[in-house]
Amino acid sequence: MVAHLQRNVQHNAALFNPTRAVVRPLRWGQAADVQGLAPFRPPFSLIVGSDLVYYSYSEATPHSRLLLLALQQLAGPESNIYLALSLHHNPQEVENFLRWAQDTWGFSVQRIKQDIPAEYQVHDVLVVRMQLVHADAAAAAAAQARAGTLERGY
Repeated sequence: MVAHLQRNVQHNAALFNPTRAVVRPLRWGQAADVQGLAPFRPPFSLIVGSDLVYYSYSEATPHSRLLLLALQQLAGPESNIYLALSLHHNPQEVENFLRWAQDTWGFSVQRIKQDIPAEYQVHDVLVVRMQLVHADAAAAAAAQARAGTLERGY
């Protein structure tokens, strides 16, 4: 995946300043990967993601927890996070993820469908804007996640 993205950046370099686009792997929740993003350092002003939530949460498939941990590591109070979440595979897990982000991890969640021009809307994709508004709650949730004591009641 990283090699494909790197080729894509090289192919499109004439469209933007190629020194501003860096392709690096990021395993969700891995602090070493966040540090490996150098020369860029969190918090990032803009974080964009797509098709990130589809498995039901369990300890065997902790994707939602790892994604929230990664967002907590990458974002600050001024960061804007935009996620396009597919409702096709598991709409209940998308709702659970957003509730967990808001209730436990300290993110605000705003659904922004009305701001998307009609020709770009997809009926089974939910676009949200998130911001880290309670960094202390996010830090506490991250510490619990690392310790293996963070639970989700739904």
